[in-house]
Amino acid sequence: MKGIVKDIIVFASISIIVAAGVFSKSFYDGIKTVSDEPGIVNFISSINEIDKSLSYHDSLVDLESLVLRVTGTDYVKKSEDETVIKTADDLLCFNDYYVSDEDIATICTNVEKLKTIANENGAEFLYVLAPSKNMDSVFPAGVENHSLDNYARYKNALNKSGVDVLDLKAAKEEQGISNSEMFFATDHHWKPESGLWATGLICEELSSRYGFEYDEYYTDINNYNLKVYEDWFLGSEGKKVGRYFTARGVDDITLITPKFETSMVEKQPMKNQTRSGSFEETVLYQENINERDYYHLSPYSTYSGGDFRLQIMQNLNADNDCKILMVRDSFACAVSPFLALNCSELYMLDIRHHENYVGKKVNPADYIAEIKPDYVIVLYNEVKAIDKSDGRYEFFF
Repeated sequence: MKGIVKDIIVFASISIIVAAGVFSKSFYDGIKTVSDEPGIVNFISSINEIDKSLSYHDSLVDLESLVLRVTGTDYVKKSEDETVIKTADDLLCFNDYYVSDEDIATICTNVEKLKTIANENGAEFLYVLAPSKNMDSVFPAGVENHSLDNYARYKNALNKSGVDVLDLKAAKEEQGISNSEMFFATDHHWKPESGLWATGLICEELSSRYGFEYDEYYTDINNYNLKVYEDWFLGSEGKKVGRYFTARGVDDITLITPKFETSMVEKQPMKNQTRSGSFEETVLYQENINERDYYHLSPYSTYSGGDFRLQIMQNLNADNDCKILMVRDSFACAVSPFLALNCSELYMLDIRHHENYVGKKVNPADYIAEIKPDYVIVLYNEVKAIDKSDGRYEFFF
């Protein structure tokens, strides 16, 4: 059991603070075990209402994580729509939901429209299906896992519609890659190493299908420096249930930088921002990883800087003059920097329904007609690819 001595010390220390009266009794009163669902905790505590900027917020979450772990909890309901699940191999997942055939058909229709628009503007079209951690995970008894079924039906529908699909789940299985190897334990995203791996497969697929010219040198991890930040990252799920909820604790994260010379430009038009320089100075945002701050920083966002409405990466040392447009979700954060090294220009659109984004959503059809890319890639994690928000499908444009 990882860090058991440290856990005991932390627990004892926090308990002293609790005894001193820093935390209110309502915090404990809020923890209620659901009687008709053994092992499942209905997390309705005052911690949800505590300002994250308060000094004791992090300690509260850590204390609660110890309580949940000691009581053998494997299912934590944070709100009506959000639940954190501990899998059989001690990884954390968000809950998923069943997606109807009707919803899948609607999304496929819109993807097919986008493919037609891309082809009409001289671009090849590839849909990259990224796997989720849920798919190969064993959930607690009584907790339904729809992820694998959703993925299979969605992939089948895309294939029937004539859309070219790169199935990264199948590649994961063929190469014997485990969930622990591909994904963070406390976050739903894949590791940076997985992002570079996926980049290689995308380039290979574009090459075999459409004659895309690239140099395998730039997709070979041996040509990169790997700096491992140990016990550095507490992911989205981990932030909600605390860093002691599982025996795995927190995650390591690797900073991957080229051994070769780079010259790039990164632009965010919605923010009127431009960065020029090396790979490290442009497509990496190292302020997210330079400091260890479990609850207020996301080291995963070191790659690409996180999520933006529109982001452009230019490779001034490119071996080709290829222009790629990628319609993406957050899984592309760990792909974009490496894919940018394999083309001249990489344009990225995020058309998800997030109100906190700067700028209005860009219509991908209009943008294809404007920039005339050589390739249009859609890279989505399976759950997000068929997501609805307020009744609106993400691929309506």
